[in-house]
Amino acid sequence: MKKQKDGCYRKQITVGHKDTGKVDKNGNPIRKSIIKSVRGKIIAEVEEKARKLKIQSGKGMDVFAAEDSFRQWARMYLDERKLEDLSPNYLDHMEQCIKHLEPIMDIPIGKVDIQHLKNTINGLSSRVEPYAGQRPLAKRTLTGINQFAKRVFNLAIEYRAIDFNPANFEVIPK
Repeated sequence: MKKQKDGCYRKQITVGHKDTGKVDKNGNPIRKSIIKSVRGKIIAEVEEKARKLKIQSGKGMDVFAAEDSFRQWARMYLDERKLEDLSPNYLDHMEQCIKHLEPIMDIPIGKVDIQHLKNTINGLSSRVEPYAGQRPLAKRTLTGINQFAKRVFNLAIEYRAIDFNPANFEVIPK
């Protein structure tokens, strides 16, 4: 662990290895370590972040993909679905879901939690900030938006970016 000039602490963790495409003199592939750094203001914070990162890495999770935004994952889900034979109306519905989920779009998918979704869905159902001045959405529409979010999180789980789907626990308000 190193102390940075700004007073924070930094620790580097090996989260995996990748092939370089080269071989050594014995014919074995040469592998390069994949390093991830964690930072914090105190040593205990850095150690906790490092511990969590090692656990994720040990589970085979892609710790770099978890840093991609919800927007990137939603677009990837939409692109995969466009390859299927879907109606234009259904594709429009999914585009609308993306617009309604705008408050969580720029959050890394690994950091979106139940509270983020709850605040977004409740905002759409009662039209509080940032939705003030607009009509509240119907329960069926809210259910469709939550289902879309659930599918995006399931895609991230399939690609081993996250191991928990926060949309599974969202209760749609009446």
